[in-house]
Amino acid sequence: MKDKGTNLKIVSRSIENHKKVNGRSTVWGKPVISSSYNFKQFLDSIKDKNYDEIIHLAEQEVYYLEPLLTRVKGSVERRRRGGGKYVAQLEQFLFFMKNGIKPGGVSDEDFILFRPVCENLVRRGIFKPTILDFFK
Repeated sequence: MKDKGTNLKIVSRSIENHKKVNGRSTVWGKPVISSSYNFKQFLDSIKDKNYDEIIHLAEQEVYYLEPLLTRVKGSVERRRRGGGKYVAQLEQFLFFMKNGIKPGGVSDEDFILFRPVCENLVRRGIFKPTILDFFK
């Protein structure tokens, strides 16, 4: 599949934009879907969305979190809590969703989590049923 692109706005990547609102992590005023860096939680929250929304939300999550993992106050703690692994998992998921090819570095445990998202997209007629052959 070809990348359908997104309409993400380019904004300053300043750490000052990372805040908590009502106890929930936000970056640039946008809620981070999984502030605990829980990949399964992220996939559960997007599994019933359409393809464009899935791609947009995953790219947004990577775009907003990636800068917070390097050279800013708190980045060591974020990486220790699993932020780096979470971003890598999201990137592997995006690769699969855009290309229809299983990423080489994805663990079997993570890859099987993609299945409910793919099943939903097959039900909607967006993906062909053959995509589910990857999970056998």
